Amino acid sequence: MMTSEEALEVVEQILPPGILTSVKVVVFHHSWNGKEYRAIAKEVGYDDYYI
Repeated sequence: MMTSEEALEVVEQILPPGILTSVKVVVFHHSWNGKEYRAIAKEVGYDDYYI
């Protein structure tokens, strides 16, 4: 099974540079591991609607 880090490497090769902000990377990692947006927002200290 592919880890979120391995998957992110693939995504970064496909997307143009600069598309993934630090928040998008955090959301990617957490959602890859099965977390929902509300849980991610709470864990990293962002508003639900921002995530």
